Amino acid sequence: DQIKKQEAEDRKELKKLVNGITTLKRKFKPIQYVPLEIDIVKIIHFSYNIKVKNTRSGGTNERKKEGIMYDNFQGKLSELILYHDLPNKDDFEEIDLELYERGKWDHSDLLSKDGQIHINVKSGLSFHQMLLLTAKDYNKSGGYRHHKNSGKIEKELYAFVRLNIDKEKITKMFSKSEDDFTKWFLKEYRIIEYDQFFSDICQIKNAIQNKHLIYKDQMLNGRTKMDADNYYLLVYNMYQTLTELI
Repeated sequence: DQIKKQEAEDRKELKKLVNGITTLKRKFKPIQYVPLEIDIVKIIHFSYNIKVKNTRSGGTNERKKEGIMYDNFQGKLSELILYHDLPNKDDFEEIDLELYERGKWDHSDLLSKDGQIHINVKSGLSFHQMLLLTAKDYNKSGGYRHHKNSGKIEKELYAFVRLNIDKEKITKMFSKSEDDFTKWFLKEYRIIEYDQFFSDICQIKNAIQNKHLIYKDQMLNGRTKMDADNYYLLVYNMYQTLTELI
């Protein structure tokens, strides 16, 4: 118990990368999610039909259409999983799957019906160890520049959902028709493994103001070349449950 207390205290101090390398890690401890076919069909339809830029905000690398579809799919799948895992999901709006025209953004990720709690949902794969925020899209207070809120928000939270899925295979399958992809995914992923971590706006603000920043073209963990400047928060420093923050 004493060791756990010490670890909990240590996590309160935001840690940085060491020469671009993540030295503090959290093991993936899978939770199982059994998706409803109707939900997956909606997310797949969204991913095949939403129109977005072929470059990331602040980036220059051109993404192929399959890569764009995958990114949208992973993001919305994470929102769906988190929504269904909320202890009080009936108090929240369902995830937004409206097909906005290019250049327009949804107003939020997960928003409580009274407009007072907003959860920004970020996603990664099971081995990822940090929440990344594209620097160009966030202000110094940790707010997402493209979300238009009503001003009623009292709690601004962040969630990071890690998924145990095969990014390469799924991206490749997005070259198939929407119908073929849907049949394949529903058969391949009857159960989806994930875990999740949470942060409040204070942690995000501290990370931004203390220059927790990976620059464009910098190598992350010696393997991944960054396409844009990104603020980061290590999973090590995040909370394990939403109830710790609400």
